[in-house]
Amino acid sequence: MSVPQPGARPSLVQLARYQTGELSGAELAWVEAWLLENEEGRAYVEELRRAQAERSPLDAMTLRAREEEDRGSNSTFLLLMSIPVMVMILSLAVYLLFPIGPSEEVTDEPSVQMRGEAQLETYFLEDEYLVPYQGAALGEGDILGFQVAPANQRSVVLVSVDGAGTISVFYPEGGDEPFAIPSSYELAPLPGSVELDDAPGPEVFVAIFGVDVPTASQAVHTAWINGEADGIMAWASHTAWADAELVARR
Repeated sequence: MSVPQPGARPSLVQLARYQTGELSGAELAWVEAWLLENEEGRAYVEELRRAQAERSPLDAMTLRAREEEDRGSNSTFLLLMSIPVMVMILSLAVYLLFPIGPSEEVTDEPSVQMRGEAQLETYFLEDEYLVPYQGAALGEGDILGFQVAPANQRSVVLVSVDGAGTISVFYPEGGDEPFAIPSSYELAPLPGSVELDDAPGPEVFVAIFGVDVPTASQAVHTAWINGEADGIMAWASHTAWADAELVARR
């Protein structure tokens, strides 16, 4: 963690990580010192605690078994959420429902800060919790969830490209029109989740904002031809209306 500039405050995700006990060292000390001086921040952390306490436990094995009947033969597919998983997704949205004022922070965590560009946030199901994806190798049956920071865009197409170059569209669930993002969100949780199949890796999840499905698919296909997974990541890093996450597969 870089040394915060005077007047900086923790990001919303840093406060959420503080609440779940994930911070340590200098970052933990800085957040705790800030909370001592900030009543709104303390109230926000308490709101996160209440949201977690009200969340029902998730039986992931039962969830997967219930959806097995509808599963396709060899493609990654969209898994409609049961109530417990939906509650977890919605609990992420409480970050936005409890404002703590405008931020003047300069941080070394650009993935959770608005850059003036559209962004994709990826989470995976670990035990009963959706936690930020940090690059670990995942396999068949692992579950991913997503949020998007759309900047000035109000629609998104979310696709994945597996190691064989197969493109799968997750949002929207059908048709050529992109998935509409509610205008009230700066960081919007996408409904539902994705369960990984046994496709070869690595798998790249790509959010393309403000275009329809054919345009998004063609752009990703072209990037794949120009360098496969690395080509997609390079293209997304230089495109303000796209963002990508590479998921290693075991």
